Amino acid sequence: MQAAQLTGVDVLTRGDVLESALRARDYLVTNGVPAALAAKDPRLWGRRAVDHSRLGWLDLPRSSRELLSQVEGLVSEIRYSGLDQVVLVALGAEALAAQTIVDDVGGATLTVVDGSGPLTQVLDAARLDRTFVIMSSKRGVSLESEACRRIFEQALRDHGLSEREVAHRFLVITDHGSPLDGFARERGYRVGLTDPYL
Repeated sequence: MQAAQLTGVDVLTRGDVLESALRARDYLVTNGVPAALAAKDPRLWGRRAVDHSRLGWLDLPRSSRELLSQVEGLVSEIRYSGLDQVVLVALGAEALAAQTIVDDVGGATLTVVDGSGPLTQVLDAARLDRTFVIMSSKRGVSLESEACRRIFEQALRDHGLSEREVAHRFLVITDHGSPLDGFARERGYRVGLTDPYL
């Protein structure tokens, strides 16, 4: 027996719940909360409630579109190099988001390594001559990610790649100035920096 996959949820709200939600919405609009949120007004949370520099998520609909041309350029370069197997080494939210997208799209050539399963299975299934590794670690400090990086580096070396070719197979996504940022630049990896305001 195979479990059905849940692809979406519709919620129908009626009666008192709906009336309460509409009153709450009207109250927030009347008091200017949506406008204050769009303006990144820190008074919404009080002085100590939140790091006010972390409101960049409000700009994501616009800023994400600007990233598309950069991503498309990288994808074209990687494909031109014959690399079509992508391994994402990530923990937490990054891994969950990527896995959800892959599961939803289906047929993607993305393998997510999140530290929950044996890496040997990934290496056994990997076509190292066509593999590109993305490491995502916002803070840049993770024993699991570091172990995965070392294992993939060595596997690519054992496959006959030079140090320069190995470096060409990695993209690191991390915070500016994180330990991983400096290390990746020294090694010659591609580096993508996270938005400091998220």
